[in-house]
Amino acid sequence: MELSAAELHAGHRRSHIAEMVINGSTMSIVSMTKKLNELPEASPEVRTLAKDFIHDQEHYIGEMKSFLC
Repeated sequence: MELSAAELHAGHRRSHIAEMVINGSTMSIVSMTKKLNELPEASPEVRTLAKDFIHDQEHYIGEMKSFLC
C-alpha cells in the first residue's frame, strides 16, 4: 500500500514536530540539571519539583520517539 503525497507530508511534519519537542525537552533537562547542581542549598520541595519536571520531560521524549521517521 502506497502513501499519498499528503500522507507522506503529514508524516514528515509529525516527525519534525516530534524532533523539536525532543530537542526542547532535552535542553530543559540539561538546564534544570545544571540548576540543581548549582544550587545544592535549594529546599527539598524545590529539588523534588525539579526532579519531577526532569522525569516528565524524559517521559515526553520517550513518547515522541514513536513519531520519528
